Amino acid sequence: APTPAPTPAPTPAPTPTNTTNTSAPTPAPTPAPTPEAEDDDSDNMTTTTTAEETTTTEAPQCVCRDGTPAEGAKCPKDGAVQCESCNKGFELKSGACKAIPPPPACTCKDGTPVPEGECTKDGAEVCKSCKSGFELDKNACKAKSTGGGDGKGDLNKTKVVEKLKVA
Repeated sequence: APTPAPTPAPTPAPTPTNTTNTSAPTPAPTPAPTPEAEDDDSDNMTTTTTAEETTTTEAPQCVCRDGTPAEGAKCPKDGAVQCESCNKGFELKSGACKAIPPPPACTCKDGTPVPEGECTKDGAEVCKSCKSGFELDKNACKAKSTGGGDGKGDLNKTKVVEKLKVA
């Protein structure tokens, strides 16, 4: 009789091994510290560090000749000419302070010129009143005619002109 095949021995279940990890877990990277704002203007602040000291200044810094420079969000970039307001005698135009030109002043050779508010062109001959011996004629002072002493005034001049035209 054939010999029965031997029954194999059961395979033992694997024995759990106690393995220990000897290296420490890799820590997660630490994020860079976030600077804390000291006040509500933190977006307009720049911190400068030197070997001697740390200073905090507003940025950017505008410049303004003859007035007050713009600050913070009203200043487009460092060193830009941007005025917030102007000194007396200056007016704000396109962000800069410009001298206010004096009003036009009229003249009047033989009398009193119109006041500045009534003069439209600087240096124009526009009279308000005339000196004695002069009369106002189209905004200018003209000498009053004496008429040559015959009491007819400019009539003699007219007759002379008429005689010249006839001749």
